[in-house]
Amino acid sequence: MKKHFSTFALLLLAGTPLFSQVAPDRNRPTFYFGEQKISIGMSEREALKALSSCCKLSPPAEPDHDTIPSPEGGIDGHFILSKDPTPTVLGGIYFSQGKVVRLSRDLAPDVDAYNEDLVAFIRAFKRALPEGSNSAVLTLRHESLINGESDTLALVFPNGHGVELRIGLLDPSKATNKRDFVSLDETLQPSR
Repeated sequence: MKKHFSTFALLLLAGTPLFSQVAPDRNRPTFYFGEQKISIGMSEREALKALSSCCKLSPPAEPDHDTIPSPEGGIDGHFILSKDPTPTVLGGIYFSQGKVVRLSRDLAPDVDAYNEDLVAFIRAFKRALPEGSNSAVLTLRHESLINGESDTLALVFPNGHGVELRIGLLDPSKATNKRDFVSLDETLQPSR
């Protein structure tokens, strides 16, 4: 029995990422731009080569930039644009010391970012958040309502201050044709 347990434990350890011979970048944070996989930690040269088939950068990046790391360890950022006749911004890529250190992209590209109501809503959300770097507990919960359903995203900071963002869908109503709603509430609870 002991021999079988040892063999099982060895197989179990060999299958874990720590001891596995499988490529270590399998769990790297990754985005796709134009079907090109770009990961945090990949070399700048590798990222630029992958993006050149589908996209262009603004400002343009120098392909051999990663051979001369920034002495200050600064971050070099670029917009990722489509190669369409009228390019659209697909996201952003940031390099430091020859490596990809940050990626960004729109979560909802079809939203009018200049809509006054949206801007006012996001400004209210920002005002409800504490200044500086803070840790928070993030929860997402789904709720069934009598006349619909909603999802609530809650951020609670160590001092008990919090923000709840609720996104809902109501059952059809004869009084109004609007069914989707969003609410933003500031919350307080005992500190942790």
